[in-house]
Amino acid sequence: MRFKYLNLAFQYSLLDKRLQVIGYAIDGYCRSNFGIEIMVTSVYREKSPTHSRYCAFDIRIKPDDGLPIFTDEQLIELKKFCKTIKYDTNRPSKPTLFIHPNTSGKGKHMHVQVYPGSNKTVLFRE
Repeated sequence: MRFKYLNLAFQYSLLDKRLQVIGYAIDGYCRSNFGIEIMVTSVYREKSPTHSRYCAFDIRIKPDDGLPIFTDEQLIELKKFCKTIKYDTNRPSKPTLFIHPNTSGKGKHMHVQVYPGSNKTVLFRE
């Protein structure tokens, strides 16, 4: 796992522990299946309801002025993998991974989150 800025590694260490486990699982899946090491581009953002609580982080898919890092097919596979991750047995239908288009110049990116106040479980199922 790489970080766009040095301070993001420290911010990542402050994330909800469930989210850290999920992030490492996503990175391992991407390395094993696609040969891609993920790049974390955002962790803490003051004006974001989830980022400000250390319950979300973003992964680069495509920089504004560059070639895509992930193909559409790889994103579909990754979304399927993320559906096997259940971090909250009280709310099992809550998604973990969202794909956001290029907004506010951030480039197309993945948003990974857990919901605050849910129980502290991370499960992987087939």
